[in-house]
Amino acid sequence: MLRLICTVLFFMLAFSAFASDQEEGSKGPASFESNFSQAMTPIENGIRLGGDTIESAIPIDMLPFSDSGNTVGYQNDYNDICVIGPNNAADVVYSFTPTSDMLLDIDLCESAFGNQLFVYEDEYVSGDPYACVPMFYYGVSECGFLAARMAGLPVYSGHTYFIIIDGYDGSQGTYTIEVQQMPACDVTFSSDAMPEGEPPLANDYVDTYNTGCNADPPILQNIDSFQPDTGCLNIAGISGYLRPAYSYFSRDTDWYSVIASGTEIKASIIAEAPFSLFVNAAGCPAYGSSSVHVDPCVSGEINYPTIPGNEYFIFVALQGVGHWNLELTSIEYELQVCGQDGMVQIESMTWDALKADYR
Repeated sequence: MLRLICTVLFFMLAFSAFASDQEEGSKGPASFESNFSQAMTPIENGIRLGGDTIESAIPIDMLPFSDSGNTVGYQNDYNDICVIGPNNAADVVYSFTPTSDMLLDIDLCESAFGNQLFVYEDEYVSGDPYACVPMFYYGVSECGFLAARMAGLPVYSGHTYFIIIDGYDGSQGTYTIEVQQMPACDVTFSSDAMPEGEPPLANDYVDTYNTGCNADPPILQNIDSFQPDTGCLNIAGISGYLRPAYSYFSRDTDWYSVIASGTEIKASIIAEAPFSLFVNAAGCPAYGSSSVHVDPCVSGEINYPTIPGNEYFIFVALQGVGHWNLELTSIEYELQVCGQDGMVQIESMTWDALKADYR
């Protein structure tokens, strides 16, 4: 009898809610469906925190865009791997449909967990993102050691881009996302800049030119043409993201070796995309190095103390490992190095494998 009374009360309440919706001009069943959908998506203070799937992606209607939320409570709907894995964590989805061709800057700085960014064009294709990147801010503590960023991403009018915030190895938590248009950057090389000389980059490219600590033994570029009046050398370099034969997703890395003639090396860089510049004592792995990270067309420099006659490594690469599934193999940078006699080829040496951190 008690069960019967409870059942009757339940249907009376349900009918009352349905009738109330009809009185307010709603469609009843559609309203119920909408409420059910909302209840299945994480809510904080009455506000949805993002889309659980591509089908329910939160639209980015205007740039610049900023939002914050928490991936806790979402489902693990997408499991692609970008350079490192596993990717078995809850994910949140946003969408953006540009009205004109542009470059995007998608930034997860100040997020509280190790995250990754995936972007898909028009639809989700498992294993083939339009672009992805993890670990952009490694070494930049104010943004979170493993926070992601995707800067200078080309997007095109008439297409919809699904932006997925995912976690690394089950990581989840609070996030902040900022999306804005990034102005185009075109680096003009100095008239005395020496070409880096690396062969053209392309998918399935095997780097045997100046891949540094990614090879065993390390391969560094042999350069010795410094300006006698300034003691400096300008190098016109080209880099990019590519899909090489030995790895799923990667980036080009350029390594140089310097023999110090004084007590300081000054290295500076300017590039068409976010770049990282490292200087450290010679040897692999290259931990404990001094570094600077720059945005497009913004220069940065390192003044590194040296011991005359000792050898030092200079490492240059796009900031953040990752993959962009489009032709981004001609990103230009100019590197200037001052305060040493020359750059020499490294002799063969053995080392413990360290490849993930420099790809």
